[in-house]
Amino acid sequence: EMRALQGTGVVFEPHSLTHRNLTALDEAAARREIEGSRDVLEERLGRRPRAFCYPAGLAGPRERRLVAEAGLDVAVSCEPGAAAAGCDPRWVPRLGVGRYDRIADVRAKLRGAHDRPLPGRALYQAVRYGRRPAAAPAIGRGGAT
Repeated sequence: EMRALQGTGVVFEPHSLTHRNLTALDEAAARREIEGSRDVLEERLGRRPRAFCYPAGLAGPRERRLVAEAGLDVAVSCEPGAAAAGCDPRWVPRLGVGRYDRIADVRAKLRGAHDRPLPGRALYQAVRYGRRPAAAPAIGRGGAT
């Protein structure tokens, strides 16, 4: 089914094997999550994956390095905003569009109205995922990986 959908323009990219917080894992386990999900998709789709999405958007410098070492060209966070020229290709923000968003909401997001995380997000992540993620580079600023 995935190959058939891929032929219609649907794109599948890795998101980890078990959706665990990569920042809470040791390096070997985080590498297995990233590379394992890449390998599964490559086998199923017959092509090399190019992008990665961090589970829950949690990643720090180590996870960005592991994604690069896995041969993935780009990775997206869950940080709101539009990518700017020069942003770190392994910490790309994204515009979340949900099923309850109206066209006015989407237009507002495209204009940058939601380019900042909601208040309390860092606390929620610490409680929900057991560890606060390492600081990421500012959106729109080039960060070395």
